[in-house]
Amino acid sequence: MLRKLLRNKMATFGFFILVSVTLFAGIYPLLSPHDPTAMTGAPFGDPSADYWLGTDSYGRDQMVRMSLAFRTDLMVTLAALALALLIGIPLGLASGFFGNIADNIIMRFLDIIMAFPVIVLSIAIIATMGKSTQNVGIVIGLVYAPIFARIVRGQTLVLKNEEYVHAAKAMGRSSMTTLFRHILPNSFQVIAAQTMLQASFGILTISALSFFGLGVQPPEPSLGVMLKDGINFTDYAPWLSIFPGFAIFYVSLGLNMAGEGLIKATSPK
Repeated sequence: MLRKLLRNKMATFGFFILVSVTLFAGIYPLLSPHDPTAMTGAPFGDPSADYWLGTDSYGRDQMVRMSLAFRTDLMVTLAALALALLIGIPLGLASGFFGNIADNIIMRFLDIIMAFPVIVLSIAIIATMGKSTQNVGIVIGLVYAPIFARIVRGQTLVLKNEEYVHAAKAMGRSSMTTLFRHILPNSFQVIAAQTMLQASFGILTISALSFFGLGVQPPEPSLGVMLKDGINFTDYAPWLSIFPGFAIFYVSLGLNMAGEGLIKATSPK
């Protein structure tokens, strides 16, 4: 699979983007001479040698704030995906393996959740739970769990008819052992590929919620918050919205390309 990934230009470029974003978010705040909360520059400062991406309306360095915004959004996305996998994988395994009543109950409940647009459902839940970074991760995890449940269910329906699964049953293996030692490990590649794709939508969802004022709350930096702040000053400081918008596009592109490459690398010929 690694050889296939390296031969796939789309996947290689996607992972290059993700590595560059990770290094930027992890290293640049340590090297930057500017404090992300200090108002050291002139408001609406143009991009220059001292402030590569300019300064915002408070005179804060845009570049160091963007690096921290990447870090915040990526950490929230990872937490949300972990929660979605923790909920979705067991539901998908149970639904696909046991079928009948369990399948109908689980799938109908998940269909109800998936009937609502992601943003609308997220806004409704956050309005109930309250605005905070932690709640954003929880909400996105809950909203995306049905997607992983359906993916795992489809894999389970295929794999449970394989000969090695029937052999495990004939040897007296319990249902839980069969699920977690035979079916789940053979679904990891598909789950990993879909996780990369859903991470892209997760970044977009976090940015959208933050843009609407329901996600990450100021003064904590987020790409959506930075984009929202910059929209108000597009006439005389367009870089305040151009750079965060490009950053959202850049990381989403990397996740999409990496996910598509993983799907091609793991799909059977």
